Amino acid sequence: MNKCPRCFHDNPADATSCELCGASLTQSAAPSRATGRTTPDATSILAALTQEPMEAHEPAAFEPLMSMRSNEVDAGMKVVLQSTPEPTIGGEVSTLTAMGSGYRLCPQCTAANDLTAIACVQCGASLESRAAPKPGKKIKSGMLLIAIQEDGSEGRRIPLSQENTVIGRAGDVSYPNDAFLSPRHALLKVEGDTLYAEDLHSLNGTYLKIREELMLRPGDVFLMGRQVLRVQRFENEYAVRSRAADGTRYMGSPLPTGRLKIEQIGLGGMVQDVHCLSREGALIGREKGDVLFPQDKFMSSRHASIRLGDDGEFYLSDQNSSNGSWLRIQKRRQLGDGDFLFLGQQLFRIGFT
Repeated sequence: MNKCPRCFHDNPADATSCELCGASLTQSAAPSRATGRTTPDATSILAALTQEPMEAHEPAAFEPLMSMRSNEVDAGMKVVLQSTPEPTIGGEVSTLTAMGSGYRLCPQCTAANDLTAIACVQCGASLESRAAPKPGKKIKSGMLLIAIQEDGSEGRRIPLSQENTVIGRAGDVSYPNDAFLSPRHALLKVEGDTLYAEDLHSLNGTYLKIREELMLRPGDVFLMGRQVLRVQRFENEYAVRSRAADGTRYMGSPLPTGRLKIEQIGLGGMVQDVHCLSREGALIGREKGDVLFPQDKFMSSRHASIRLGDDGEFYLSDQNSSNGSWLRIQKRRQLGDGDFLFLGQQLFRIGFT
């Protein structure tokens, strides 16, 4: 096997580039002093996250989803249309088949909605197209959008010289060859000395690197390693039957003690796994913690933690992980000097001069 020096993926012996992240396998990388191998950086994670899945590695559970066709409308919404009949479940027609013509994924929580819906049935987010704002007047803001290249060095430096700057395949800052960007993906808005970021209902979302402890809300979506994780709340009350009609007690796992759960989101928004959190919170990582992803080489041993605060709210913080934890922006969010944004296959740093 030919191990990738960037993401450590095992490739065929005759491969010249990595199947997973695309890195060259013909050039040697500088080894880490401690381990004798290279350490993946943030840019290599983002590259790996946005690679098309290799057919040989696709589990069987993905096959029905991958057989569907998708079209992207102007606002970046994803409409999935069925190309083959879907199997019935327990003798009943499944939800997707019942929708007939297809469904629309919510840009915030990725729940499936009917094509005629104007608001998400799960989180209430608007499903209507969001028009890109006009650029506005020219300004001298002293703010920069700095592109970060794959090797971690700084690339293109883009002055934010107008009130509204749209990033996308067809935006003011344009990356027409980035298939993971929506045409109008995100907005940077300058108001006086303050800079705001807003996602324009893009298909794949806009992510902000977490720099300090963050209060969690149901529906929050994060990137950690190569995992897309969503925080949800359990119902306050459980309709549980402890005995059958003849008096026999039911046997089963105990009810979760906490109020939150973490959903692992897979291709097309499907929930691959659910992790119940205790009332105190949880530690997330590759080797140590309550929620583990042992096969994810891009996740740190102790990556992030969730704790219950004195105010009864839950808070998430990054545990000095190598590649960081990233929050998907759902509403307009203020940016500061040194903040990192990830959208499509592009990584940017915000600079104030």
